[in-house]
Amino acid sequence: MKKYLFLLCLGFCLLGGQALYTNLTNLKPVDITLSELISAGAPQKWVQITELSLDVMDSTYITSSLNEDEATDLYIPMYVPETPKERIQIFLHSQDPELLQIFNEMLAKEDETEVMKHFLEHRNQLMQQRSVSGLIRFGLESNQEDRDILKEHNPNLAEDFLILNENQRPNWVKAAMLPLGLFLLWVLFFRRARD
Repeated sequence: MKKYLFLLCLGFCLLGGQALYTNLTNLKPVDITLSELISAGAPQKWVQITELSLDVMDSTYITSSLNEDEATDLYIPMYVPETPKERIQIFLHSQDPELLQIFNEMLAKEDETEVMKHFLEHRNQLMQQRSVSGLIRFGLESNQEDRDILKEHNPNLAEDFLILNENQRPNWVKAAMLPLGLFLLWVLFFRRARD
């Protein structure tokens, strides 16, 4: 039992430590074009990326275990406008309800003509040119299972590809897990040892 409590406290410390680092090093989002990000890398984790196009039709999607016929998460490739779609360097991770509804309606259609009709009706949502903002995943928040799925479905994927969590911001609530974890470790070990 003590071992599991220790692992829980350690998890709080690690997650809280990463969140605290993210907060302290990302006080405001940095504006960067997609071509700049691809050539020079991200200057920090909280970014607003401009001058990009999103092709939702190229998305890799994740379903829930309860309903494998509906997407719950979209990983949308970002492309530099008016350039060939070559290697994918970064995905936008979106859980936007409106976009998911349009995408799932398209998935449900079996006839190719109906799919094309649906695409034409929602072309502005499925083919976008806009800015996006959020946090680039790193460290403990990187989901290896999702990364493996993306590698499996995208042969033109860069080895060091990035994932941007749409509209995510630095979170001080998560950072509070660090002092909480340290306090629990103190209660678990040092206070008991003294008693």
